[in-house]
Order: sequence, then C-alpha cells, then structure tokens
Amino acid sequence: MALYKRDGIWWTDIYHQGKRIRKSTGTEVRQDAQRVHDQLKLDLWNEKTQKSLKNHGWMQLFDG
Repeated sequence: MALYKRDGIWWTDIYHQGKRIRKSTGTEVRQDAQRVHDQLKLDLWNEKTQKSLKNHGWMQLFDG
C-alpha cells in the first residue's frame, strides 16, 4: 500500500532498505500526495546511489 488516507490526509507507506517508512504527505488531494510519495522515493534512491558511489573508487567503477 503506497498511499492511504487517514483523517482526511494522505499518507505514504513504503519500504526502503528493509525499513518501513510511513509519512504524512500533508495534503488532502491524492494527486499531490502521489507527487510527494514519488519525490520521497526518488530522494531515498538518490541517497542510496550517492552512498554507493562514495564507497567505490572511481577507477573501480570503470574496471568492471
């Protein structure tokens, strides 16, 4: 369940790296809530990707 409504406000419910994240989107409009949800997923993915790049040297990325 990615989005659900509670007391008139849409909430997001996602899993990231084995942890459940439930967060209010702060809106009563589903389309706005979907944008907040999508941005959260993108931010988490970018954070994970950046962390992965820091753990590998640049030459390791190209050496295969």
